Amino acid sequence: MDSLEVINTKLAQNPLLPAHLDEYVAELLRIEDLDTFFSHHPTLPAKLQAATEAELISAYHSIQSDHSRKAVQKTLFWLYQTCLADPLTAESKNQHHPVMVTIKRMIERRWLAHETLHFVPLPLAASPEQFTESLRELWSAHRASTHPLYTFLQHDASKLQMSAFFKSDSALNLLFFDLIAMAMVGARTEVRGELSRNMWDECGEGSDHHTHVNLYKDLLMRHHIALP
Repeated sequence: MDSLEVINTKLAQNPLLPAHLDEYVAELLRIEDLDTFFSHHPTLPAKLQAATEAELISAYHSIQSDHSRKAVQKTLFWLYQTCLADPLTAESKNQHHPVMVTIKRMIERRWLAHETLHFVPLPLAASPEQFTESLRELWSAHRASTHPLYTFLQHDASKLQMSAFFKSDSALNLLFFDLIAMAMVGARTEVRGELSRNMWDECGEGSDHHTHVNLYKDLLMRHHIALP
């Protein structure tokens, strides 16, 4: 059953709201001709926005449900993945579809507004030197810089646990070259040199064998780690 059949089946079962927003959006993104699909279901975009709004209220305003927060973040994940999809896939074609962009912007606005409530305000007259020093103090004092996970992986993790870590880390590692390439677009002149050095390193300094993506794929293959 392709994505169009899956969506039509779900609509027949529940014409009002998607039961799982992230799964529903993921299926929509896989439809080749999304414009035609929405023309056959003209009320669906409004229902989809209503479902998104309901999940956002549950995630960030009322009871702050972990389930709803996970659903909206997974939805945002699928929408962001369209920027990194193969250019010939439906996901890539639907990257800028107005309905999908609207859902993405709804989630981003509400999520960032929620996170902004926890920001420590910057000094109004901070110099570049003061800002740099404050940033260094922030990351060096943050628990992530000496997270217990690192010690656990180094000294105590079993092979099965290491495999689980490698599998989870693949979500970033296998896309890191693409992310650096995207960061190059519109980058300030003074940071392009550092980005270029990172990109050259990521692509194995021109060697396909030593490109970081292939090295990581080799690691996964040798340890028989299958990705979803």
